[in-house]
Amino acid sequence: MFTRVVLAASLVALAACAGAADPSSTTAIPEVTATEQAPVTSSPSETAEGTQPGSEGAADPLLERVVSYGGSGFDYANAVAVGGDGIYTGIVYLSPESDNGDLVITRHDADGNLQWATMWGGPLEDGALRGTISVTEGWGVVAAAASYDAALRERDVALLRLDGEGAVLWQLGAIAEGEQRPHGVLVDEVAITLLIGHDEGDGNSNHIILTRLTLDGEVLWQRSFQGDGANDWGYTLESAPDGSILIGGRATVAGEAQALVAKFSAEGSLLWAREWGEANRPERVTDVRADAEGNLYVAGPVVGVGNGGDSTFVVKLSPGGDLVWSRKWQLPSNEVWAHGAALAGDRLVLSGFVRTFGSGVNSLGNSGYLLEVSTDGTLGSQVLAGSVKKESAEAIAWLGEHLIVVGQGGGGEQQIARLDGVWLSPDVELRDRDLVETNVELPWQQLDFPSGPAPGIDGVAGEADAQITWISYP
Repeated sequence: MFTRVVLAASLVALAACAGAADPSSTTAIPEVTATEQAPVTSSPSETAEGTQPGSEGAADPLLERVVSYGGSGFDYANAVAVGGDGIYTGIVYLSPESDNGDLVITRHDADGNLQWATMWGGPLEDGALRGTISVTEGWGVVAAAASYDAALRERDVALLRLDGEGAVLWQLGAIAEGEQRPHGVLVDEVAITLLIGHDEGDGNSNHIILTRLTLDGEVLWQRSFQGDGANDWGYTLESAPDGSILIGGRATVAGEAQALVAKFSAEGSLLWAREWGEANRPERVTDVRADAEGNLYVAGPVVGVGNGGDSTFVVKLSPGGDLVWSRKWQLPSNEVWAHGAALAGDRLVLSGFVRTFGSGVNSLGNSGYLLEVSTDGTLGSQVLAGSVKKESAEAIAWLGEHLIVVGQGGGGEQQIARLDGVWLSPDVELRDRDLVETNVELPWQQLDFPSGPAPGIDGVAGEADAQITWISYP
């Protein structure tokens, strides 16, 4: 079984930098009434027909601890993985101590104490994307980075393996014309699986690439796929209990973006693929989770719903790709965007951000949300948190009973409010997606970029720093 990153969120961080100095502190998030957060809540009279009973009576989560990491510039955590009692983060480090922006990988213990931090990077900007760090205890850490190629000035893929103390064991690069980005990596005791999105350079010919490598960095196989619209893209990678590989992303159908989920064998052969979506309402899958029985929980955003804003969808599929249930969450008069999901037992949490447009504390700013959903599709707690500053949390993962949220914090007074969003049960029409195997093969080569202890310090109040937040759920 993989121990892996949770791809996900682009939401406002749930605590101020000012509270990050003491990792041992435990703080209940103060409540803010709905009227103080206008217009981000909807009254019962605004609830659309078909709304499910939501979070009435559900207990709010509590913020227990925040730690920050960064230099004197603009730094943010973009990936997280949990292994044993350790929390591993991938940070885009843009402080002046880094020449052009480098990747920093950190390990904190369960209490928030920094154990090591390793910086890696080439002559141009390098950094982690969501889903690009994974760890298996005893086998070290694997991270993938989006790295600018100095000659082509385009994004390429770099893959690193580190030992348990943060030393880089080897590094590889897939460098080719066009652009390639890593969107997911998994490591187990046998091999590494990597999901890459490849753009040939014209913006209209994209490929989904799956690569399997040994723990020593030898490529075992590499397979690429493309749909009828020649513009499919993978955004998230997951493993199923039977060893099969799951991806979520975007399919292009008649020029429109549709949600895409596909299942592959452990050897990279396509087992099935599904797409869905409505006309003029682009959808994409930003996260997929599999439970112990192999059921899939699929999350992402829908554009153009409600008053011009977006909504968040979550769909449950059977192991064979059949629809079990579908839900959609909206906040009228607000833009809603979804990025992440974390599953532990029968507890699923979705994360994303809300952009408010009216007057109020968070007017014209991003605020993060967390939605607690049971595996039968019932909405539990729904919480908005943030400050007037633009902050973000880019990934979430479970560590025991705690939800670990990583991203960026820039200070500001943090607030939280219970949301009264609309919870719908829309009809979803699944369609088979014909993904055809193509012959794209990315060339891999050894890299020799410098690495060593990162010069970053505990985050400075008022600066944009990477943040790790511990959230407990009752």
